[in-house]
Amino acid sequence: MMLPVGRLAVLRAYPRDAFIRAMSFIAIPGQVGPLMGPAVGGWLVEFASWHWILDQCANWYPGRVGGMALDAAERSAAQARI
Repeated sequence: MMLPVGRLAVLRAYPRDAFIRAMSFIAIPGQVGPLMGPAVGGWLVEFASWHWILDQCANWYPGRVGGMALDAAERSAAQARI
C-alpha cells in the first residue's frame, strides 16, 4: 500500500526526466528491507538473546521517552502557574 502512495507523491513532486531516478530511491529500500530483515533479525537473536532485545527495544526506549515527556509536561505546567 505504501509503494503506490509513494509513487504518486514522487510523480507529483519530481519532473518527468527525474522520475525514474527518484522512484528507484523510493522502491529499492522497500524491496531490500524484506529481504534483509529476517537474516539480520536471526543474526541479532543469535548474537544478543531475545531477552536483551526485548529489554532494549520494548522497555528501555519507550520508558525513557515517556519520562522525558512527563518531565517536559511538568516543567511547562510549573511555568504556567508562575
